Amino acid sequence: IEEVNSALTLLHDYISNPDTDCTVLKKSFEALFRWMSHCIEPVNSHVLEPKLKEFLHGDFMSVMKKRLFDVHWEIRDSTLEFLGQVCFQFKGVESFCQLFGSCGIPHLVLELLSDPESYVRASAITALGKMNYLSPKWQMLPNENSVTAVKANILSYLLDILNQDTEGFPRRAAIEVLADWLKNSHMLKHAEKTWESVFNRLEILQFPIHYSWGIVSHLDKVKSTPELRKAYHEIAPLVVRENIRFSQSVPLYNAYKVNNNNVSLNPSSLKYFTPNYSQGLNFYILTFFNITACSYC
Repeated sequence: IEEVNSALTLLHDYISNPDTDCTVLKKSFEALFRWMSHCIEPVNSHVLEPKLKEFLHGDFMSVMKKRLFDVHWEIRDSTLEFLGQVCFQFKGVESFCQLFGSCGIPHLVLELLSDPESYVRASAITALGKMNYLSPKWQMLPNENSVTAVKANILSYLLDILNQDTEGFPRRAAIEVLADWLKNSHMLKHAEKTWESVFNRLEILQFPIHYSWGIVSHLDKVKSTPELRKAYHEIAPLVVRENIRFSQSVPLYNAYKVNNNNVSLNPSSLKYFTPNYSQGLNFYILTFFNITACSYC
């Protein structure tokens, strides 16, 4: 315990010292991440996790806030990279989730999406993507600056970056975040089938396919080449297969039934259906999912 305490204290001094060199600070973050991860290993957690909790509830988050807006872009970038790694590594540690979700850092990360340095914007996007894995257990927190409010809009922020950012690094980071969510979609599941937990996730999963395939389809129509046509015809069956998986998914269909029976959908939620909602939602559920009426009974 004393060894861990000494290491955390030493690294805290390096990170909080405004005179610490950018390279030294980056290495300090890397070492701190390893020590923090060591504290939550199953064999150590019962002894070391309380010590880590004490460390985090000190002035550590205040130091992180200052570093996020350091005058040196390298330090802002290293801080964002560290926070993203920690969010993913500690996604199941309730005490960390509650602390991070209410400390105001998520909204500061959002501000850095407008940083003048493209490397920093890219790291902010990656950090936001990692925040999406954090446990939802703090959703009852009333703090409007909590990470819950940020998580509800992460996808819209990514879409804004893809549509508006003129630099390649942020756009690439946004695509990588979407691909990472798709790869680790099993970690994003919630037990309760609410509109947000199911259909916001559905939009996240479908977006990389629709976005990239839309570009390919457009190029095939306006500037086709033999190479593009060959690639198009190779990939088209895979895209059709994925669309069929979504449109004929029984679990998604059942989730629609739950939401139809238990909640009143707001107008923005009806984009999945025909605009004439008054004719009845059940009909459009069946139409959307291509599932027979017998399946619905």
